Amino acid sequence: MVVRDKRHFRRYHKITPFILRVHDEYLQAKIVDYSPEGVGVVVEDGHTFTRGEQVNLILSEPDIETDGTVVWTDPAGPGSRIGIRNSGSLRGLIRDFRLTDAIIGLQRAERTGILTVTTDDAIRKVFFNSGALVFAVSDRREDTLGEMLFRMERLTSEKMELFRAEMERPDQMEGAVLVRLGYLTPQELVTAVRRLVEEIITDLFGLGDGSFVFEDTPLPEREIIPFRLSVANLLYAGIKKIKDMQRIQRDLPPAAGIITLSEGPVDHFFADLRLDYAGTRIKSCILGGRPIADVVRDSQLDPAEAIKTIYALMSMKIIETTGTTTGEGNDPPAGDHQPEDERLSELDPAVRAEIEELHARYEDAGYYGVLGVSHDAPLPEIKAAYYRAAKKFHPDIHFTRADDSVKSMLSDIFSYIYESYATLSNPARRREYDQTAATKRGKTVSNTDKARERFEEGRTLIRKNSYAEAELILGQAVYLDQKVAEYHYYLGLALVRQKKYKAAEKAISRAIRIEPANAAYITEHGFIFLELGFPIRAKGLFEKALKIAPDSGPALAGLKRVKESERAG
Repeated sequence: MVVRDKRHFRRYHKITPFILRVHDEYLQAKIVDYSPEGVGVVVEDGHTFTRGEQVNLILSEPDIETDGTVVWTDPAGPGSRIGIRNSGSLRGLIRDFRLTDAIIGLQRAERTGILTVTTDDAIRKVFFNSGALVFAVSDRREDTLGEMLFRMERLTSEKMELFRAEMERPDQMEGAVLVRLGYLTPQELVTAVRRLVEEIITDLFGLGDGSFVFEDTPLPEREIIPFRLSVANLLYAGIKKIKDMQRIQRDLPPAAGIITLSEGPVDHFFADLRLDYAGTRIKSCILGGRPIADVVRDSQLDPAEAIKTIYALMSMKIIETTGTTTGEGNDPPAGDHQPEDERLSELDPAVRAEIEELHARYEDAGYYGVLGVSHDAPLPEIKAAYYRAAKKFHPDIHFTRADDSVKSMLSDIFSYIYESYATLSNPARRREYDQTAATKRGKTVSNTDKARERFEEGRTLIRKNSYAEAELILGQAVYLDQKVAEYHYYLGLALVRQKKYKAAEKAISRAIRIEPANAAYITEHGFIFLELGFPIRAKGLFEKALKIAPDSGPALAGLKRVKESERAG
């Protein structure tokens, strides 16, 4: 009877020949699957293995060089199949093992210790206590409290210079200096440290190169502040921050692959996952199992956002494949090592030619022509044509492969595609367009006018509580005309309604830079800082708004809320 060890880490399927050393004997072998914890091997020579036997293996792809112990054997079939558990620390290259899977495995195994991730520009450390993520540090300059607060505009340039000068003195601690200078209260310091820790962790998942090693060791209690971090929400947010769409597409099943909700119980540390609008939409579209392409289309999300969301949910095994997959089973391979010519980042010349050709004629083609539908096409056909075109010409789809000129062409094309869909899917606007199309088909409209049209549509969507769609439309308005404060402000409102407070803070900040004396903008900025856990900063903004508009009800309400929290604290 074959006894296999309990597996905590996802295994990647890859067949690679290598030489296995057993004592002084060298055997022909093939690796069939691997994880940071061990490998599955088929040995072609006639050696009889026993559990507990020591072996040595060296592979180039995946990059594994380790001593190991045989933990199970299966003599059935040609040769012998054995499981080898790696001796020593868990380690590997990011191109061979996804950090997502490594972190999930450490959680399942309830390990205590430090995961060190090394890249060309930084060393990051993540601390685990019985499998729980509790802290993280980084030696990158960007991953410091001062730099984070400066990015958030919590520190002015003058304050930042003073802070940096103080940090030049020997034996200075960032947090102590920030409190001593009056930039943070002790309570705000804890909130800021937690936010920085979360940013360091979520940034890990976008790394494409580097190495990692996990050491089982007691945690340095004096050097860390142990937090109760939600691994589910950090993983979800971190995976969706990945910008390399080619990497995501390589790991996902093909567009025709069937995905469905996982039937088995979800890992207990994913129980507190808070799905955003995109996650909720994707789950609602795959009930019963559907092809990925259909889910992306019917979700009505931006295609890149839909694909990233599917990737995140699959990585966490909340959804799974039941049809055609990449690799074997439900574990798409990490570091699939495609031939180099299949991994080039340049845009395919045929695709580029198609983009250039459409860019040269899209306005002359008119709304029907750019979507490729007839003038009497019904709404479902127009909608399907829009999603086909969006998946083909959305700038994010080609983000990592296109140069600036192509990105500019794609932005023009996609804006026109959306304008076409927005017009033809609205009966009144379609009739108006049809009446003038004979003489002014595809009439060129200035970016300023296009931006105003997007803004009005986005503001209407907010009133209808369609916040995710409003975010997309208002984002286009901002892209087309960045000089109008209310475009940034309403984009911030759409983000606030979705609890995307960090992105909302940036949008409102841009609005305030354009109109610095607008009390409504300043007040909304204050409420965002309340949600981010910075009540002192929020209080200052409410007071600033009241100096401009003393009767501002929202500002008065915000100030009252701050005072109530101070009394409660």
